[in-house]
Amino acid sequence: MTANLDLVLPKHLVHLKEMDWSQIRPIYKKLSDEFNVLLRAFDVKIDGKTKIYLDHLIGCIDLVDTAIDNVSEKNLRDKLTVDMTSLLDGRSEQLSKEFEYPLLEKSLLNLRLIAIDLNIKTQILNSAKIIFRSTEDKRHVSDIEEFISLVQQEGEATALLPLSLMGSQSNKKFTAFFSDLCRLMGVADLVADARADYRQGLISFKPSLRIYSKLLFITINSGLKLLINIPNKFRFLQYCIKFIPLLWKKD
Repeated sequence: MTANLDLVLPKHLVHLKEMDWSQIRPIYKKLSDEFNVLLRAFDVKIDGKTKIYLDHLIGCIDLVDTAIDNVSEKNLRDKLTVDMTSLLDGRSEQLSKEFEYPLLEKSLLNLRLIAIDLNIKTQILNSAKIIFRSTEDKRHVSDIEEFISLVQQEGEATALLPLSLMGSQSNKKFTAFFSDLCRLMGVADLVADARADYRQGLISFKPSLRIYSKLLFITINSGLKLLINIPNKFRFLQYCIKFIPLLWKKD
């Protein structure tokens, strides 16, 4: 694999062939390991270059998510998201001195190089801005319907990141399915994490039986629709089952 990547990666990106998962949460490593299960269900194949780019994207998403969650003050979170956007856009080369996240900084710079190589910087930036805005807005809404809408917006924008990297290697059926899956994943994640998120101040409403019932209904209903639309249903069930233990202990 290394020799092949030496050939397919541009010379200034050869350093990306080694993906370090040691500081990435297990559920994100699992997303990388199992992504091919989804691709095979839609007869989608990606090359080695795209796979390593996707791995770096997945790692970057985790580092961004962790960094934002660890900043308790809104004004600092806003500054951090501006800094990250500037790094991705090429308007800066480092985060502000308040943020000592060298691994995140390096990951964002690598993602910028990948976006430039694939000519998708605009797509990456647009998606990042939606994700940052939705992530912050979720903290402050008390209406569950509005909250779910923000979760789904964030999911759609997140889906566009790997889909942009894949480009023409994807197909219409996989693109539609993956977008719907990412819309659902945030809701399913909340079923497991709502109480912890409330205690940490990541959501402003206290989870109740009514809210859990609504989240479970959306998860089951949307999950069944996804199952109907996927060509290889066994592979999708396999994919979901492998993630259940990690959803409950992803930290």
